[in-house]
Order: sequence, then C-alpha cells, then structure tokens
Amino acid sequence: MAVCIAELYAIRKPKILFAPARSFYSERKSHSSSCIFCGISEGQPDVKGMILYKDEDNMVLMNIYPYNLGHLEVVPRKHYTDLNDLNPNELKNFFILVQKTLSLIRKVINPDGINLGFNLGEAAGGSVEHLHLHLVPRFSIEGGFMESVASTRVISENLDETYNRFMNEIHIIKE
Repeated sequence: MAVCIAELYAIRKPKILFAPARSFYSERKSHSSSCIFCGISEGQPDVKGMILYKDEDNMVLMNIYPYNLGHLEVVPRKHYTDLNDLNPNELKNFFILVQKTLSLIRKVINPDGINLGFNLGEAAGGSVEHLHLHLVPRFSIEGGFMESVASTRVISENLDETYNRFMNEIHIIKE
C-alpha cells in the first residue's frame, strides 16, 4: 500500500523545536560581507568572529550562538558551498584540522560525546551558504529543568571564558 508524503505527515506529525534566540542571528545582517565566514576570514572589522585558529586554507571558529558549551566550527577560508567542491588536498587538510579540533574539544571541554554535522542547504538547516562543519560537545546530563520546562538551553560559562580556555590549549591544533 503506497502512502504519499502528505498522508505520512498527517499520521506522524513532526515535533517542533523552538529556538527563538537563533532568530536574532538569522535575521541580522549588520556587516558588509555577503558571507559572514568570508568576512571573518578577510578580517573585516564589522564582522564579529571568535577565531581560534587560521591557516592558509581553513579556520576554526567558536560559534557565537552555540548549541552547547564549546561549540566550534571548522570552515574553509575559500567560499565553498558543498563538500564536493574541495579538491583532494583541500579535503585532506580540512579533515586533518577536524581531527585536531576534536582533540582540542576533548582536552578543554571533556564532553561525553561530540556531534559532527554539515548543514548543506536551507532545507537541511543551513543558515550560512558557506561550507562549515559543526563540532558540538554533548554531555550525558543535558535534560535539566530549564531545557525541559522553559525550552531554554543553559550554557555554564560565557564565550570569552571558553575562548580563553581553548586558546590556552591551541598548541593541540598548531602541532
């Protein structure tokens, strides 16, 4: 028996996760660059970015609207929109940096797990059309009172503190 998508949707209506704090990010465009990651890479002064590491090809950034403590992104400096756009050498260098960034997160944040994810396209959750990989530390105990009752994620330290802790161990990436 064939079931069309509309029928499946009606039978199994998806739950909706509201994250109103993210609307501030997706609605604002107060910088001169057409791409926030290109603006960060180029060092444009009106583009806020927390760069932990930058080499000729890639950079590691702290997400300034994190899903969790220690949420980082590995981003090619060249404007790509798809993983298939990278040549084999660029791809190799990108994933070597991903490995080093995982080690940095494990040393500084000590999570119970780490989610890695690309959001390629708006339908996949992408809000910036520039290839980047999210590295989101996860912890066994994340379902606290605020998350369960108030739909609010609690991050236990401010971005500057986390940034400083990462920078104290940045040799992990530089080696």
